[in-house]
Amino acid sequence: MDKSLLLVTLLARSYHTDTLLNELCTLFDQGVDWQHTTYLIQHHRVSALCLQSLRKINHNAVPPHVLQLLQKECSDNTRNALVLMNALHQLVALIQSNGIEVACFKGVVAAQLIYGQLSMRNFSDIDLFVRKSDHRRTEHLLIDKGFRITHRYDNAFQSGLRDDQRRVNVDLHWGIPPRELPLASHLLWDKLSSIDIVNQSVPTFSLHDTMILTAVNAVKEYWDTRLYRFCDLAELVQRNPQLDWNGLFRRANQLGCARMLYVALIVADKLLAAPLPRDVAITLSHHQDLAPLVDEVTTQMEYSHLTSKDDGYRQTRVVKSDKHFFLLLQDSTWRRFHYWLNWAITPSTADRQFIKLPRTLGGLYYLIRPVRLLLRHR
Repeated sequence: MDKSLLLVTLLARSYHTDTLLNELCTLFDQGVDWQHTTYLIQHHRVSALCLQSLRKINHNAVPPHVLQLLQKECSDNTRNALVLMNALHQLVALIQSNGIEVACFKGVVAAQLIYGQLSMRNFSDIDLFVRKSDHRRTEHLLIDKGFRITHRYDNAFQSGLRDDQRRVNVDLHWGIPPRELPLASHLLWDKLSSIDIVNQSVPTFSLHDTMILTAVNAVKEYWDTRLYRFCDLAELVQRNPQLDWNGLFRRANQLGCARMLYVALIVADKLLAAPLPRDVAITLSHHQDLAPLVDEVTTQMEYSHLTSKDDGYRQTRVVKSDKHFFLLLQDSTWRRFHYWLNWAITPSTADRQFIKLPRTLGGLYYLIRPVRLLLRHR
């Protein structure tokens, strides 16, 4: 691993052992490329965690301008967080007053639940979750309050809205991506919880579901791997030493994303020494079949700052292709078969470009696709 990235992984955590502190001091004494290290800290969105660690160590090798830069970024993030927090309270009240059940996750909620303060996490929007049957109605409520629709991604089960006056962005979800690994999102409503943010209650998911969705969020966009997502998971482990791990794994199986949870936990342990209980670490070590997925994610971590999101979209580095990556994440043989079947028969843009058909004959693309795949293979 690149020395600067190694340094960032050691700094980006709130739990510090004497061994870790000694390792950090050794790296400082050997000399640090602070320009590259600072760039990686910002790229991986872990400025607050790293600043906290640098202040704790208080090593004279740390340049003052680095601390000042990170402090400025944290101050900017805090101001933005306060704007989003106020908007969140207003939106939740608006949606609930119209008889729509809503849950908030990631962003503001993650900062409060995982770190205990908004300034410790970088986020730029508000993530709301409603039932699919309520999605369009919720969109209209926000539009009436000055928001405009910026995008709608059916494959990602969400639409985006923006209030230009307040500079507030909202991702309005009715499901949890990725589409290749459909989670049983409807079950999330069974175990809603709440969290107090500045003396106001905000509905969110249960602790188990929050950990699972944090893991899914860390792994699903493997081509744009960022360290902060795994920091979130590691800090959740740190803050919940009495966690019911058996219950967590049962819930992940129920939602259909156990392997995604396992991969995220293994990566968090490998990169951040996540404080996993010994029996959990032993259980995870038995999943040797997950090694290609773990290698893919950790390799992407090393190269993510070199590739733009558009250029690197779905580009794998260890696993053969994105299809194979998501295939390996499926929890059962049946789900793997179902995944390949969907891929083989579901028409794509390339199929529609292969033969132009009138809209009334669009159903024929389900027959054209397997024929085109066979011709391409030959």
